[in-house]
Order: sequence, then C-alpha cells, then structure tokens
Amino acid sequence: MTTQWEQVYADIQQAREQVYAVARTTRLVYSDTLSRRYDASIYLKRELDQRIGAYKIRGAYNRLCRLSEAERQHGVVTASAGNHAQGVAIAAAHEAVKAIIVLPQSTSRVKVEGVERFGLDPFGRSWVEIKSIPGDFDDCHHYARQLAARIGATFIEPFDDPHVIAGQGTVGLEILADLPAVDDVVCAVGGGGLITGVGVAIKTVKRTARLYGAEALGATAMTAALKAGRTVTLAEVDPFVEGAAVRRCGSWLFPLARQVIDHMAIVSPRAVCQATLELWRDGIQAELAGALPVAALEPLRSRIKGRTVVCVIGGGNLSQADFLARVVTRAQAAA
Repeated sequence: MTTQWEQVYADIQQAREQVYAVARTTRLVYSDTLSRRYDASIYLKRELDQRIGAYKIRGAYNRLCRLSEAERQHGVVTASAGNHAQGVAIAAAHEAVKAIIVLPQSTSRVKVEGVERFGLDPFGRSWVEIKSIPGDFDDCHHYARQLAARIGATFIEPFDDPHVIAGQGTVGLEILADLPAVDDVVCAVGGGGLITGVGVAIKTVKRTARLYGAEALGATAMTAALKAGRTVTLAEVDPFVEGAAVRRCGSWLFPLARQVIDHMAIVSPRAVCQATLELWRDGIQAELAGALPVAALEPLRSRIKGRTVVCVIGGGNLSQADFLARVVTRAQAAA
C-alpha cells in the first residue's frame, strides 16, 4: 500500500512537469553576512523572484491545472492572506477558470493589486472576483468554504491539499539540484504546506537533512499542534506577519509535518522587523513572512553551526509604505 509520504513524493515529481508553465526556477544565493554571523554556510532561496513575488504560485497552479472539465465550468473559490490569492489569480487566467477569492479587509494594497493584475488574461479579460471581508484569514477560509458549497464551485485549499503541497515541494527539488550538500532548510510556517512539501522532497533523497520551521510569536499554530500531537485551533492570532498568521495548521498534512519537522523556532515581531530591514539593506525586499526564516537563525544558532543551511525567502509582496505602517502601528500599540 502506498503511504501518504510516498504519494506526496510521487505528486511532487509529477508537479515538476506542470508548475513551470507559470512558475520560475528561483536562485539560490550565498549570504556572506549571515554565514559569518552564524559560523555556517547560509544560502537564501529567492522565491520572491517568482512572477507573483512568492512561492504560492507553484501550489496554486498545480491544483488548478488538475481540475476536471466539470469543475472548470463551475469555477473555484479560495481564501487567502494575499500570496495564495495571487497564485490562484494567475492560474485562473492561464487556465481560463473563473475564481472568487476571499481576502481579509486588512490585506496589503500591493497584494490586492497583484490579484487584480494577475487575474487578467492576454486579452485583458478578468477571471477573478475579489471579496474582502472583516476578520482574519480563518474567517475568510470559513466564509469561502460556505460560499463554494452554496454556488457549486470547487474550493481550493490554500495549504491543506495534496496537489498544493506537491507544488510547493518543487522548491525542495530545486534546492537539492543546486545544493546537494544541503544540511538544513528553514521555512516559514503558517498552515504548513511549504515545509511539508519541501520536507518530503528533501528527506526522501537525503534523510540526514534537518527541517526547521519558523513561526512568529502570537501565530504558533504548528508549534501548538506538535506539542499536542494533533491540530489545535488557537483562540486568536497576531496578524502582524500576515502571510503566516493562521489559527490552525492543516489537518491532512499534519501527520507528514510531524515527520519532516525537526524543530520549530519562534521569533518576536521585533526580530522579524530587524531581519526584514537587514534583507532590504542587502537588496532583498522580503515581506515579513519571507524574512521569518532569517529571523529564526538566531534561536537556531547552536543547531546550524558549521552546517550548510538554506533559508527559503518565501515572498516579497510588501511595499516600504506597508512595512513602515505595520511597524508604526505595532509601536503605537506597544506604547
């Protein structure tokens, strides 16, 4: 009998034949600054160089390109904090599938504009309808599931779906191809789709590799689940790191996540801001969730010393104005 792990790895191999219709193979760059600071060989996987500025294009397209003809006719509905929405938008336009995307009203303008732009086909026709509602990602997820059921559309899970996870897993295949000597990989964790896909891809080939997850303080759904041995729903979540702020990690993927994650690092909003600023100074305009893995290097310092480490910079959809506004808002709240 094929195990869940074996099936996901097979799906990742198949996804490699699909996702590059819209996705790019992204660069792996060596960081002198981080390598000296942590006495390790630190590389940055630049997923912010994707067309939508984030890795989410991989999983979203791998899911949409597998719709049946009947599903295509009825369209899709999804929920997102922003980057998955852009992935669905570009996939919907490419596959000529109508998509309704539910976003929190707090979603940054740069991401909303991205959804609108990527939802256009070459003839200028829009395949995307945006619904902005109050609340956080989980409120949007609940609303979108109900909407999909009501109108007979296919609901596209943002992370807890085998094909979405397989699409994200192609990041791991690229890391192995560019850096076979990789020892450790650090991924930001929201729902868990990225780290699960990357973990299966890498550990199938290299069992000695370690996978570290990075969560922001106040949004620790995966850490809570690993401690409990089951998925749990947080009573509330801090939306500061919007791309990784979910109240519950994926239930389908959780058995795999438990197998691939070696350790979770929790970092403060202050540390995330500092990492974001440092990356920007180096010309890498990461968003807050994208900078999470770099912020996690400090608590992981003793574990990564002397090793070859890849930090997946998952996204870069944050304007300077949005970043400053978030920092100022947090500072005012603290005051």
